[in-house]
This record gives sequence, structure tokens and C-alpha cells, in this order.
Amino acid sequence: MMKWKTRAAAVLLTAVVLMPLAGNAEVQVHAEKGWKHGHGMHHEKRKEELLGIIDLYASGQLKADLKQQLETRETLMRQLHDKMQTPAGQARMEERRKEMKEKMEAHREQMENIRKQVQDGKMTMEQARSEFGKIMGARHEGHAVYQEVREAAAKQDQAAAEAALQKLKQHLQAENDRLKKEIAAIQ
Repeated sequence: MMKWKTRAAAVLLTAVVLMPLAGNAEVQVHAEKGWKHGHGMHHEKRKEELLGIIDLYASGQLKADLKQQLETRETLMRQLHDKMQTPAGQARMEERRKEMKEKMEAHREQMENIRKQVQDGKMTMEQARSEFGKIMGARHEGHAVYQEVREAAAKQDQAAAEAALQKLKQHLQAENDRLKKEIAAIQ
């Protein structure tokens, strides 16, 4: 009876000692592969997916333009990140936080007004959903462009994918221009 308890204790002790090592090994493997954790990993995955779609469905010049726009965006994002570390960048970030807080409060008031209209019977749920979509869509217009590209690629529709990629190119150009202005504003 005593041998059984001794063996069980030895196995349990070994497992407890080795468990942290196994978890650490997994983290080291991810670090060696260059994995980013959290939000960065999500963006890296999306970028790879988008580049695959561009390679499959974009024509020669459009493909080159899109890849150039994506590279420019990465460069501008790095520059913006570096600028945000300066005192002027911190002040600009605080300013943007206040602007976003005001916008979010305005959206919250609009949504509360819509909820009251539904409760009072002045608006149907379908109308409310449509209004909510307009409010939320204004904050995420870029998401619709990326979604359109992914849907066209999923359908394997060359013409729709090319049209969606053209819209994406225009969106990226506008975003890159916005980033350039944002960087220039931090001086």
C-alpha cells in the first residue's frame, strides 16, 4: 500500500515540476517564429490574407499599386508611432482622445434616442437596426471595403474581386493621405 502512494507522489511531483517548463517551451517557440501576440498577430494574419487575395485576383498594375500602398501604410504607421512617443505626439494623442470621447458621447445619445423611439412605438426594430448601422458604419467605413474584398475572393469572382480591390486601392490612398497629414500635424 505504501509503494503505491510513494509512486503516485513521485509522478505528481514530476508533473508539477515539468508543467511550467512545457508552457515556457511553447512561448519560446512562438517567440522564435516571430509571432506577435494580441492585436498585432491579428493584423499580421489579415495582411497575409489580403496579400494572397491581391496575388490571386489583381491585375499587374493594380497588384503593384496595392502592394506599394500597403508598404507606404506600414512606413507611415511606424513614423506615426515614433512621433507619438514625443511630447508633441502625446499632446496630439490627448487631443484625439477628447475628440473621440465627444464623438462617442454623441453616438451614445443618438442610440439612446433611437431606443426611446422604439419603446414609444414611433420606430420599428428594423428601422432602429438600420439607424444603428448608419451610426456604427460611420465609425468603420474601412471595414466594409476589406469585407467586400474578402467576400468577392470567397466567391472566386474575378470581376467582383478586381472591383473590390480597386475600391481598396482608393481607400488605402485616402488613408495614407490622412496618415501623412496626421504626421505633419505633430511637429
